[in-house]
Amino acid sequence: MEYNIAICTKITTEFYIDNFMAHHAIQTFKIFLRNEIHMKNTMDMQCVLDNAWQ
Repeated sequence: MEYNIAICTKITTEFYIDNFMAHHAIQTFKIFLRNEIHMKNTMDMQCVLDNAWQ
């Protein structure tokens, strides 16, 4: 019985850790994407401004 509880606990813990890691990875990726988009928009804007001055 104790053996089964130990297995269940281990599986449950791993499941939660996997979910946490996946969630964390997704959040990190979203932030990365948002920053990438922001960078691109900033660069596009800079390009527009540069061309406007020429």
